[in-house]
Amino acid sequence: MRLNEKRALKEKITTTMIDTLIATIPLIVVAFVVYGIFPILIILTSTVLAVLTEYIFGKFILKKDIETDFSTAVVGVLVGLSLAPFTPIYIAGLASIISVLFGQLCFGSVEKKIVNPIVIGKLAILLFFPSVLATGSAAWSNPDIVAPGFEGVGSILLANTGMIGGYSVIAIVVGAIYLMLRGRLSWEVPTGLFISIFVGYFVAAFMGIEIPLELGEIVFLGVFILTDLYSSPKYLFGKLFYGIMIGASMILFWKHGIQQEAPLYAILILNIFIRPINSVLKPNVYGDDKLGFAEITQGLGMAIAVIVLVFAFIFLHQFGLILYLFIIYLFFGIWKISTLK
Repeated sequence: MRLNEKRALKEKITTTMIDTLIATIPLIVVAFVVYGIFPILIILTSTVLAVLTEYIFGKFILKKDIETDFSTAVVGVLVGLSLAPFTPIYIAGLASIISVLFGQLCFGSVEKKIVNPIVIGKLAILLFFPSVLATGSAAWSNPDIVAPGFEGVGSILLANTGMIGGYSVIAIVVGAIYLMLRGRLSWEVPTGLFISIFVGYFVAAFMGIEIPLELGEIVFLGVFILTDLYSSPKYLFGKLFYGIMIGASMILFWKHGIQQEAPLYAILILNIFIRPINSVLKPNVYGDDKLGFAEITQGLGMAIAVIVLVFAFIFLHQFGLILYLFIIYLFFGIWKISTLK
């Protein structure tokens, strides 16, 4: 890559990350309104440790200063927003460090990563400290605090349950509008997710499947997590496919009793298919977003492969084997780090 191209890419990443940080401000304000200083301390801890991890990594592993592009700060903020409001501070810090180290830095640069860093960090906590974020644990509520919030339709404005980033659909939409006006967010991935979840909701209700996520959490996932730069598809039909298949995968996981891990597993599975999706579901030689018979056939083939992997993950989860698979990934990350100069 030429020097001018590298500078342009660096500038694009930096401005995108700054805009993402700005878009999260309404969510952070709402979190403070609902639970006061507690969620703010979680977000602050995860952000500071994310940035500190990058600094130490540069100094002692790469032996050089890493020119910041604010990507690690974004990872830290989003990790904090994806946790429960009373998550222990050390857990928030650990999730952030793992996200940055094994979701981003081990690949050398932002544009080379192959997984979603936020997913890696939160999954690590669910696997190694399952009781901390378990449903009904102390991390999700505090009997000494009366949190403001509405039920029913009013919860779109303000809720007091679920992960920190999902307390207000309105706040998330405000952030999303800002990102779209700045050209940082396209509609396809969130729309694909919302369509599949909406359809799946009625199927789930008919089949008696419990959907554990609040509306705000689903919207937060669609706007801020699934659209992670370089671990989501580039083109229109690829983005729609990505969002739809993540939603469909989540429904299948929920059907088999897998709840908190469902969106994390779904995102990781689709991360595996990012390169094939970009290769198959892309504009034609004339730059038009059109799908021919070959692309549709290959897309269906990828959809089948995704479903097969979903059932493989269900099997591994039910027998407690995901933990060992994750440990193997961590060793892979350590090996990747050892190859960096």
